[in-house]
Amino acid sequence: MSLSRYTVTVKADDDTDENAVIGYDPPLRTFFLQAFPDEQTDQYALWFGTLLSGSVFRKIDRWGNVSQRALEPAAVNATVKKRAEMAGLEPTDLSAHGLRSGYFTEAANRGISLPEAMEQSRHRSFQPASSYHNNATTRSGRAARLL
Repeated sequence: MSLSRYTVTVKADDDTDENAVIGYDPPLRTFFLQAFPDEQTDQYALWFGTLLSGSVFRKIDRWGNVSQRALEPAAVNATVKKRAEMAGLEPTDLSAHGLRSGYFTEAANRGISLPEAMEQSRHRSFQPASSYHNNATTRSGRAARLL
């Protein structure tokens, strides 16, 4: 199966991109949407992608081949810190683990159940996921509002 690409129109606020692209990349098993390219860099202001299976963070070799295996945790952490610095944030304030635990905190704050959050994060073990979720629930639950 080859790469599928279709031109669509995307509207966002007061802007319209009549040449946005929606498609499917079989080797990556990813659906994607690209819209609003920067005229100077061709970087997209809007890019969404979703994997059907496998890890989100994967190794890409110097020839552009994407591995099916997940990146090592240290490589994900280094990437998070490098991107934080590029965005003008303090790299020591962010970590890959913080993003993952922060997801559970935010999910609990928004009333998302632990099993639903675990399904999204692909946690297999209940214990670490529940500790993140329960800590957030303790701080924002009904009992905390009594204080």
